[in-house]
Amino acid sequence: GVRMRDAEQAQPVCGDEYAKVFMNEYGMRIYDLFKEETNCNASMLIRHRIIDDILREQLEADPELCVVTIGAGLDSRPYRLQGGRWYEVDEPAVVKHKNAWLPVADCPNPLERIPIDFNVDRLEDKLASIAPDKSVMVVMEGVCIYLSEEETAQSINSLQQLFPDHQLVCDLVTRELVEKYGCSLREKIESIGTQFKPVDYPAQVFTAN
Repeated sequence: GVRMRDAEQAQPVCGDEYAKVFMNEYGMRIYDLFKEETNCNASMLIRHRIIDDILREQLEADPELCVVTIGAGLDSRPYRLQGGRWYEVDEPAVVKHKNAWLPVADCPNPLERIPIDFNVDRLEDKLASIAPDKSVMVVMEGVCIYLSEEETAQSINSLQQLFPDHQLVCDLVTRELVEKYGCSLREKIESIGTQFKPVDYPAQVFTAN
């Protein structure tokens, strides 16, 4: 919803013209719950644009780059960015929804969607079919805030085992930031059935590995 509204502006931050594809009546009801979270919504756009720019730079240097997006959600980068071989990993219901509204066949770049039940399936098992010839760029946008340190460490270990030569792009949020600025957002997130798992020093588990 945030990216849809941004794309309607004369000078958009992200310009994600595909975002509106997913905004059916159900999507709008969810967006309506969060649309007043001005600072959070702005940070989401900035986060998305920063990752867009990083990927554009990497794809310009290597048009054959393998990009693996874990927790892809309703991301449309394989349709908007030029180059790359893309893999999107997410829950079966998300994959089914995306396939219905934004088919893989319509993507200008090679794209494969991989369903995973994060509560049951092992990430390394689901990613084992990916055999890149070159380095891998892994994107985990808006994901780590929902993972415990142990879950994050397990994800890192899986990536290291499968893709020794990889780069990881993710966003990290501290517990202090959530407590100071995210109380309203946290309540709304919990009202729809999920929860944040913020930690004091979220970068620590990455530097330790």
